[in-house]
Amino acid sequence: MKRRILAIVPAVLFIVCASHTLPLQFRASTGSAIYYSGGNGESKDSAILIRGALRQSEGIEAEHYFLGRMFGEKGKAWDVQDQTIIREEKRIYDMVEIQLMPSLQKRIFYFDVSKLPWVLQSPKPERE
Repeated sequence: MKRRILAIVPAVLFIVCASHTLPLQFRASTGSAIYYSGGNGESKDSAILIRGALRQSEGIEAEHYFLGRMFGEKGKAWDVQDQTIIREEKRIYDMVEIQLMPSLQKRIFYFDVSKLPWVLQSPKPERE
């Protein structure tokens, strides 16, 4: 009996640890047009590519879905601390800083959102 338990424990640990890593390319959910590819998101060079979103809001939802798959429920396991758009040459990145709970550890992820349908906002006219 002890041998069976000792054989099962490493397998269970592997499954639990592996649940926090995602495949290099996957769909947001079954039947979804949104899919992810690219790197691990820890730098602009390894940004997570989001494709298939029809609106900017879908892109942001896709980022939060991705992070939720990695860390758990937003608001309980993690929360967004800051979110900034970075434009470099022909690429657009969304840099998302999150805080993990309960450790309060901060992590930054880069999403390549260059293919999202961007709506350029014109500056508001100044009042005289």
